[in-house]
Amino acid sequence: MTDKMIPHNLEAEQAVLGSVLINSGCLMEVRAELQASDFWYPGHRRLFGAMVKLQEAGEPVNLITLMDLLADRKGDEDYGVGDERGSAYLAKLVGAVPTHIWAASYARVVRGDSVRRHLIEVAGKIAGHAYQDETVEDAVNTSRDLLSKVAAPREGDTVSMKDAVTEAYPYFQECIATQRVHYGMSTGLVDLDRIIGGLEAEYFLIAARPSHGKSSLAIQIAAHVAGTGRGVAFFSLEMGPRQVVERLACAKARVDSSKLKVGKLLPDEQARFWNAMTWVQGLPIWWSYEGVSVHKIVAEVKRLQTQHDIGLVVIDYLQLVTARGENENVRVGSVSRELKLLSVGSDVCVLALSQLNRAVESRENKVPMLADLRASGSLEQDADKVLVLHTEMGKPSDAAGITQMVLRKNRNGPTGTGGSGFVFLKAFARFEDKARP
Repeated sequence: MTDKMIPHNLEAEQAVLGSVLINSGCLMEVRAELQASDFWYPGHRRLFGAMVKLQEAGEPVNLITLMDLLADRKGDEDYGVGDERGSAYLAKLVGAVPTHIWAASYARVVRGDSVRRHLIEVAGKIAGHAYQDETVEDAVNTSRDLLSKVAAPREGDTVSMKDAVTEAYPYFQECIATQRVHYGMSTGLVDLDRIIGGLEAEYFLIAARPSHGKSSLAIQIAAHVAGTGRGVAFFSLEMGPRQVVERLACAKARVDSSKLKVGKLLPDEQARFWNAMTWVQGLPIWWSYEGVSVHKIVAEVKRLQTQHDIGLVVIDYLQLVTARGENENVRVGSVSRELKLLSVGSDVCVLALSQLNRAVESRENKVPMLADLRASGSLEQDADKVLVLHTEMGKPSDAAGITQMVLRKNRNGPTGTGGSGFVFLKAFARFEDKARP
């Protein structure tokens, strides 16, 4: 299908953007109709996304602030059409419409074309399911689910209480009918599931001082979720792909990574390791290991969701994510707010790792508190759940230690500690439920 055949209206998109530049007050009205992904032209998606970022940051939306923001984002200077680029194209947008008063009407035109494109995409997927070797019931149910998402509520839409109850009813019915120890996705650790209630579409922080196992726990949870068939987007800003694969395979095979590196694995350990490598290769996990901005994380998650069933997003770790801000507190606060919005808007569990302040080391009671979260009070405010780790390894040579996992914040339930602790097998970078007496 050529560009001319794909439903779109370039002039309507230009009119929406030009209206906002003429009068930024109409942006809220436009946002009630549109998301950045509704724009057909990629450059227009970037421009609208930048406008939204400025508004949410409390800054004015005009030519100067927009150009300043886009100048800091590599690649976003190429947002024009044809030979016109940069500031010249923005000036053209301002002149594309005589007044902003019809902004909502232009937005509805853009939204209509977006729905048509989505319908075309869904129709292709439905046709694919019709040809697949699956039962008619499965094909019909899958097609119904795909079509329902086309008209699903959008950010800014209102939902009646009647519709809310109808949507929630099956969930509550399942809760009452089943006697399960957790809801949502399992972490793979029984006691941890009891503490946090499983992984939901929420913003979940795991905090600890360095070398207390937070990265190991995040990787282990990601592997377990992926092992159930749900997709995982993992943004590791400290480890490259080889290190991550090594941790996953060694934890699965229960082999010492230090022995692997010097070639001292016994024959049975080698067999377990290669079997684990085969298992790791099949996991639906997508990794990003370069320095990334919070905007790139959000964009990449949304891109992956169009192709895969992404249920979990992991960020290791939050304080390394880049964002605009004159100091660390403002920057981390901005990242935290965007991750919170991502969890709600994309219906995924966002699991972010966080560093703690050094002050926890000097206290007699070294089990971390919420006040120990590093860099921003926004973390405590934004997060739905905050789990802190405290591992007593004893001597540096000890192969295992007992880790306390304490739920310091739980927006929808109780806080506290579950079980008698978890065993952290340092050599395998793996946590296990402590055996009960």
